[in-house]
Amino acid sequence: MRVENLDFEQKAIFNPYGKTKAARRTIPITDDALSVLRLRVKKATNRGTPYLFRSRRDVQKPIGSVKKAHSAAVKRAKIQRYFRLYDLRHTFATRAVESGTDLPTLSSLLGHASILMTMRYVHPAAEHKKAAMEKFEKFSAERIISAATTQQGHGVPTKVTTVARVN
Repeated sequence: MRVENLDFEQKAIFNPYGKTKAARRTIPITDDALSVLRLRVKKATNRGTPYLFRSRRDVQKPIGSVKKAHSAAVKRAKIQRYFRLYDLRHTFATRAVESGTDLPTLSSLLGHASILMTMRYVHPAAEHKKAAMEKFEKFSAERIISAATTQQGHGVPTKVTTVARVN
């Protein structure tokens, strides 16, 4: 990641690389990520390197791989089971959907050319599935009430069903 690929004003990172056109994209980032990257930019500028994650041997080259750093972090966190770096991408996708992000938007954020690929990354929890059904049930009940209320306004006698009676 190069300093020039960050846009602090737009709160975004530009990714110029990837296998597909969709992979080369601008990605909005959170305020937390922004503050971490500001520190990385400051360090990079002080060291005279364009890379936020530079090689230890040559500041004018990017880091070659994050495998060692990831393995060390997993070890420090005492994670016992196999934990790939890519698992974080799956976690992000799942949490984004759980927070209400729609699949086309998530697909774009992940740099996927197809929503089908994005679906491989989303793993909804049982609680999320249950909440989705409760939301659907409430939506359906509200539509019944709305339809009944609309019919009443047109002189059609009807019995209004309450949400409590639907449940």
